Amino acid sequence: MKKNTISTLLAITLLAGTSFTAFAEPLTDAQKQEMHYNKQKLDEVNSKINTLTDKIEVLDAQIEPLVKNIQENDKNIEDIKADIVLVQKDIDKVKENFEKKQQAFGERMRAIYKSGGNESYISILFSSTSISDLINKVQAVGKVMKIDKQVISDIENQKKVLDNKKQELQDKKDEINKINEKNKVEMKKLNKLKAEQQVEVDRLKEEKKKVTVNLADSEKTLIEYPISIIKKDTSSISELRNAIEMLTAARESITTDEIDNQAKEYIEKAKDIIASKQQSSSSNVTAGSESTGVSLNRGTYSGNVSSIIAYAYQFRGRPYVSGGKGPNVFDCSGFTSYVYRNAAGIEIGGWTGEQLRTGRSVSYSELQPGDLVFTNGGGHVGIYVGGGQMIHAPRTGDVVKVGPIYHYSSARRVIG
Repeated sequence: MKKNTISTLLAITLLAGTSFTAFAEPLTDAQKQEMHYNKQKLDEVNSKINTLTDKIEVLDAQIEPLVKNIQENDKNIEDIKADIVLVQKDIDKVKENFEKKQQAFGERMRAIYKSGGNESYISILFSSTSISDLINKVQAVGKVMKIDKQVISDIENQKKVLDNKKQELQDKKDEINKINEKNKVEMKKLNKLKAEQQVEVDRLKEEKKKVTVNLADSEKTLIEYPISIIKKDTSSISELRNAIEMLTAARESITTDEIDNQAKEYIEKAKDIIASKQQSSSSNVTAGSESTGVSLNRGTYSGNVSSIIAYAYQFRGRPYVSGGKGPNVFDCSGFTSYVYRNAAGIEIGGWTGEQLRTGRSVSYSELQPGDLVFTNGGGHVGIYVGGGQMIHAPRTGDVVKVGPIYHYSSARRVIG
């Protein structure tokens, strides 16, 4: 989780006053570890789901052409079956024609030879009126027999051609069937792998639900306080704006949809409440006093601290320049001095050495947002914002930002 988000969230907890100081305590190591573990676990589960999903997509890409080929082959097989039926009909017609021709030929042969071949030829011989007539009759009989034989031969050839065509179609159908069977075996294998991986994806999704619930519980603590401010009828416009800022910052690192949707919902509610309060506010409350986020009651602990934190956050991203006192550039002590002076009207001194003597000393375990935090043996200073974080101007080449306390040395409480 982004640490500056945690800082923003915990800093805002002082907006409601001292009765909520428990919320301002730094996150315990256990809380940090739990949140880190849940986010890490969710990332791992998501990574596994994505990896398996990618594999399933690869399998889908391999299955798709197989399905297409099987469908095309099935269509081809049906077309071939239809062709075989047509060829068979042609074969049946040729066969029928062959049988008719063969029968006619047989009848003629029987007519010629019904009294024996010799008698038939003798009959033709004696019935002839001349040698020429005899020759013509013999030739005519021979010609008829030759034609009949040729017709039968042609029909037999047609049948052979059709039989061959039918066999070719059958062979082609058998070949396509073999390819289809092979494709179906491969597709079954791929679908099995896909199903196995889908089972694992489903298991991981269930695990993700559990991890998400745990993470939502962890992330819920980050928005509970600003939501309580928004729910509180007595919250001022500046407090509501600070709550909006905190929820907006939290959304940058919130992972779960449930908590993010809650944050969005209450941001919109806060905006509606602010609009309503502005409409009904008395004429002596200027828009400027509210828009700066500075509480009108600077004598209260909550008002001053919330003003300091909200004001300090306006300068995030401003560059560090040695000796910079603001508002466009800062060094570490120049930043803390500028914020305290303009947000709370308190002079804490312009140098780290002076600030080390302001207020009263507090231990790390006693830290509350708004405290001055000194690091590197007292050579660097920032403003504590909660959650073990501080807002500060770190070093040359860097900018005002929220970050973890490092090389802790001491702390001073200026307010409270």
